[in-house]
Amino acid sequence: MIYLPYFIRFQFLPSNKRGFLLRMISVVSVALLLATSTCFAAKPAAAPAAQMKPDVLVLVLGGFGPSDMAAINYTGIVPKDKAQIDLDTLAAAGKWEVRDATQSDKSVGGAPPTTSVTFRARGIVDMTHGTLPVAPFVDALKRFKIIDIQYVNLPTDFQFKGLKDFENEFVKITLSGAGTAYKYRVMVKNGKFARLDLPVTQPAAAKPVSASMPVLPRVMLVFGIAIFGAVLVYLVMTYLSREKESKEKKA
Repeated sequence: MIYLPYFIRFQFLPSNKRGFLLRMISVVSVALLLATSTCFAAKPAAAPAAQMKPDVLVLVLGGFGPSDMAAINYTGIVPKDKAQIDLDTLAAAGKWEVRDATQSDKSVGGAPPTTSVTFRARGIVDMTHGTLPVAPFVDALKRFKIIDIQYVNLPTDFQFKGLKDFENEFVKITLSGAGTAYKYRVMVKNGKFARLDLPVTQPAAAKPVSASMPVLPRVMLVFGIAIFGAVLVYLVMTYLSREKESKEKKA
């Protein structure tokens, strides 16, 4: 058994008061433990979304004269009529005149065959405003959960001023890359939209909001600390009073 000092064991108090204080301290300690564990419980780790493979990959190559080259690469075979609907939706959303569209089903390295649609369009890369479109591709491919849009071979004088990271109720978008190559990863959270309304440039960052403690744990914590402090003050004052009385009797 661990021996506790005379003062810590409250032996200077009558047995009835000593039992009451010990019970009070036990209750307060449990309340403090519950409050702190509720307030500071660790959040579960988020899934490494950046490491997941996309369901569809869009590749846009700039720097090929007045028109940009693009390809929609699916992860499986897509019927020709369905791929054509995707392309028509994309052209309408981006207001692009699509040329030289070609669909092919190929197998690379013995893997199962996949569908790829290539085409040309003028002005996909906006050199004037330094933006790279995202919304038209999402409008056409929103049935897929993860969409990667890669812009490569951009002109060296391209000055990026476009959208970076963005999230709303429908999508979560992250940007990586710099210089002549950029990649957007789009996580479609809810595809029930007719047309995705995205800002062309990065919105002003909102002021960070500090995480607040829930009301009930906060009240429990404050109440517990107050009682604990009052108990300690009472114990100290009682102890000092008894010490003073003891010295006076001896004198």
